[in-house]
Amino acid sequence: MSSVALFFSSFGLIFLGELPDKTLVSSILLARTFSRRIVFLAASAALFLQSAIAASVGSLLTHLPTRLVSNLSSAAFIVLGLFLIYRAIRGDEEEESTIASIRRRFSSLSPFWLIFAVVFVAEIGDITQVVTLNLVAQYHRAILVGFASALGMSAAVFLAMVASKLTDRIEEKYIELAAAVILIVLGVVTLIGNLH
Repeated sequence: MSSVALFFSSFGLIFLGELPDKTLVSSILLARTFSRRIVFLAASAALFLQSAIAASVGSLLTHLPTRLVSNLSSAAFIVLGLFLIYRAIRGDEEEESTIASIRRRFSSLSPFWLIFAVVFVAEIGDITQVVTLNLVAQYHRAILVGFASALGMSAAVFLAMVASKLTDRIEEKYIELAAAVILIVLGVVTLIGNLH
């Protein structure tokens, strides 16, 4: 595959893979509390680092059971989705929102580093990381694939910032419910796919 074709294939796969992702939902929620510019810059920095890590260890993927990684990731999506549904249904007015809770616990961090940490942790073990690892392992082009992957994820975060303007008037619990449904569906579909 040519470098240009590999770049755009990697970019497209990662961008589409990131659209229904928890990182995108986290970015929308963060943009309700922090400046969209800071959210975009901090999230992009975290995603570039995650892509660099994924690309750097891509050659090790051939030694790992990919089905196991995929199954664990799917199970994590389902558990996170169920937790979000629980939080949204419980709906205690006294309960802090997800982002308010994060802000309180990590109040010593600047908004940039707080957002960076949230997005970086949210992206660990993500399906887009597995895709990046697979592409690097298959084509042995770590820098090209890693850069395309990072740009694809950043483009998805930019789209999330645009979407966050539309969700400003929607209560956080409804966004969490929508995110929960997406995560559970993704997890179930992946698990079913792994059975075949």
